[in-house]
Amino acid sequence: MTNIRIHRNENLLYPRYHNTWFAYFAEYCRRFFQVDYVNYWTDVNDHVNQNIKVTLQQPLVGIGNCFTLSDVDMIIENLDTNEISVISFTEYFNSVTVHYMRSEYFKSMVLSHFNYHHIYYWIKRDHLLHKMHLVRPGIFPLYLDFDIDYYRNLRDSSELNQELFYKGSLYSSYRQVVELLADQNKITLDHVKFEEYLRILYQSDMALSYYLDLDKYQGPWDHPGEFCYRDMEYMAIGVPFVRIEYRDSVHDGLYPNHHYVSINRETAYQVYKDLGDAGVADLLYNKYLEVRNDREFLKFVSNNQRQYYDSYCRLEKSSELVFQQLKLQDWI
Repeated sequence: MTNIRIHRNENLLYPRYHNTWFAYFAEYCRRFFQVDYVNYWTDVNDHVNQNIKVTLQQPLVGIGNCFTLSDVDMIIENLDTNEISVISFTEYFNSVTVHYMRSEYFKSMVLSHFNYHHIYYWIKRDHLLHKMHLVRPGIFPLYLDFDIDYYRNLRDSSELNQELFYKGSLYSSYRQVVELLADQNKITLDHVKFEEYLRILYQSDMALSYYLDLDKYQGPWDHPGEFCYRDMEYMAIGVPFVRIEYRDSVHDGLYPNHHYVSINRETAYQVYKDLGDAGVADLLYNKYLEVRNDREFLKFVSNNQRQYYDSYCRLEKSSELVFQQLKLQDWI
């Protein structure tokens, strides 16, 4: 069997779902390879080890073979050939991910926040367009693991609340639209524990997806991508959500008015230009009012959400997908 080393820096202070996913994927790889799994941060009380340096067999251009590994990245190193493949849940394509690509041993990369337009500029700047085909979209994760089927069954047997659902944080810094909706009593922003959040969510007829105001994320160099953990929790349970049309991508795409209730992006930007955040807030809420009684349409969206999640995002399916996207079968 081929010998590989999996490099991880597990964030023990902020243990999000990608820790669970990476651990599962490592076990998935053991079906095909001899795996040496190295976690560089093992003590939750050790605030120093979170910055421990990762060592590869061959150096990366510009940063060498000893560098800090992000807690949202995994490097898979073929110990027999020195090739590396990378899985990244990073919020945007950045200089670190480009460093991986600059290596002569770079094989492949799968990204959660994937934007075809923006990636072009990052790769072009480093004269790497000949490797652009090696970077592929993956899946976006949940925030924390939970019993999806349990909450689906509860939803299917419950009378649903017609109020537009939203829970989140950091409103004033980059979600003025959310604050405006809350000030108008159109959504409720009280902070709740995750279990309570899921309880309210499964009983909600529709939800709001809103990660960034429209003055953010306008080019490849600023702000993170536009996916949010909330989006995937909605998808997993099957709660139709209203949002401005995505421009970021996941594998096989989330399609407007198919996986979510969509507002045309060009329309949203024109409204923002004319009326600012207040206009965007009205646009989102009016879309909710427009469709909330269209029961067949909302059922159609909900079923598509669940089908997508089951096809690509559950642990086994997503591991199989990412394995194939990375072309790791070439090492078998």
